[in-house]
Amino acid sequence: MKKGNSNRSYIYGFDKVVKTKNDVQKKNTELIGYQPTKPFSRIAPKTEILIDSKTLNDIHGRNDETTYDTKIRNNINSILVKPVEKINGNHQDEITPQSPKNESVEEPESNPLNESQKSVKWAWSSGNDKKENDNQESSATDHLTSVLGNMKVEIEDVGDKYDDSDDSDDWDTDLEEDFKRVIPVSYLLRHFHESAIIMKHHGLGPKGAIPLAYALLNNTKVERLIVADNYIKEDGAQAIAEMLQENMYIRELNISDNFIGSEGANAFAKMLFSNTTLRTLIIKGNHITDQNAATFAGALKANTTLSYLDLSHNEFGELGAISLANGIAENGNLDVMDLSWNSIRGRGGVALAKSLRLNTTLVSLNLAWNGISDVGAFALAKFLRKNTTLQRLDISNNRIGEIGAIKLGKCLGVNNALTHFKISTNPVGNKGVEAILNGAKNNDLLKVLGLEEITVSRKMHDEIEELMEVRNIKIFHGGKGGYQKPIKSITPMELLDDFIKLNRWRLIDIFIRFDKDKSGDISKDELKCGLKETGLEMSSKQLDLLIDYLDTNKDNKIQYRQVEDQYLNFGFCC
Repeated sequence: MKKGNSNRSYIYGFDKVVKTKNDVQKKNTELIGYQPTKPFSRIAPKTEILIDSKTLNDIHGRNDETTYDTKIRNNINSILVKPVEKINGNHQDEITPQSPKNESVEEPESNPLNESQKSVKWAWSSGNDKKENDNQESSATDHLTSVLGNMKVEIEDVGDKYDDSDDSDDWDTDLEEDFKRVIPVSYLLRHFHESAIIMKHHGLGPKGAIPLAYALLNNTKVERLIVADNYIKEDGAQAIAEMLQENMYIRELNISDNFIGSEGANAFAKMLFSNTTLRTLIIKGNHITDQNAATFAGALKANTTLSYLDLSHNEFGELGAISLANGIAENGNLDVMDLSWNSIRGRGGVALAKSLRLNTTLVSLNLAWNGISDVGAFALAKFLRKNTTLQRLDISNNRIGEIGAIKLGKCLGVNNALTHFKISTNPVGNKGVEAILNGAKNNDLLKVLGLEEITVSRKMHDEIEELMEVRNIKIFHGGKGGYQKPIKSITPMELLDDFIKLNRWRLIDIFIRFDKDKSGDISKDELKCGLKETGLEMSSKQLDLLIDYLDTNKDNKIQYRQVEDQYLNFGFCC
């Protein structure tokens, strides 16, 4: 951005900003045009804007046949375009730097503007003349509004932010002033010279992603680019993919959840054919379908540097999985692959299992939430029997039943590579859990076994606890199953009846024993103390409940008739 002390007046009302001023030479008018309302326009591809003579004549209040051409370039902030003259029937425009600052301008003897338009001259004056009053400003605004129609016109005095001098020492070439206080460019400026740019949820969109890619084209510092959830769509994805064909420094790219679609996915797949530096590509949640699978398969065959590929949460089906399997079989560098949350189903699972037999580098594979069923489980079991490279396998929530789990458990016991195995949220049943647990007992390399959301029996639960005590293994499982009928609680009346029968007493014998004064009734305290003296095993709380139950009229005295009635209500014999 040019720095200086000269004043400028702006006219707002277009999608761009247009300002004019008196030229140093008399009778000439210059036009300056650029687009500060679009923060990335300075690094966007070159743009040409043709303004016809009628439009400029209307703005300038002239009636001549002069034609103006305005070019907005990507490496400067404003361009002066002088009136052009016809030379041999052709227009020739002259693009010059802005005029030297603080030069006095002598008014021409004859002003081409009529009296009603003289006030317009204030709006695009050089700013040195401070004698114009508020009426002139208002008149200029009214005139422009009448010319531009219903567009809102405002005039802002920018002060000494700009300088028209030709002194190149005052120019700032790193564009920092251009990008200040512009979001997310302000963030980009702060991190542009660091090894990582993390711009999740910044709302870039295609218009933001394209200049971002342009800016990173020749960057040699950034190694990690995280632009997840920015809705960059196809155009933004293609721009970033094309940038990665030239940039040899970025090693990790996360472009998840950006709605890049089929065209964007193909652009990244094609990029992998030529890129030799990218190590990690996370492209999940982008609505990638089977149509793109063949291109990715070809990229996996050709690429020799990518080690981490995340294609989860997309829309690959059986056909897409079959295509990807061909690429995995011939890939010799990929370490980690995530295909979870797709729809590869049984045939896709079989194809992937066959490809794993030929792949010798993959150490981690995530196939969770794909519905491979018992068909895919059988194919994976055959692979696990001879596997020597794959160390982590996640097949959670894949509709694997008891038969598939039993088959996997048998092969797990003879596997010589797996350290992490997850089969969570599958309806494997008790026999399936038992088979997998037996396989884990025979596999000394296994460190983590995932059985989350799978209910285990009490027997299996005890075996799991025992295995974790004797082995360095972590086993995660669901709750304990096995329904047990709850023990029926014994009421105080039942305890009293059992006690009477045990001692071969009658109910009347107990009452007479406690009624020492022969009054026909006993108090609560007398009954409580008497029951304790007999050796009845009953807590104080149970005794209180029993006495309250026998005292039907709540007078704190218990009569034999009351005890007999309550006793009979329980079905006991007196």
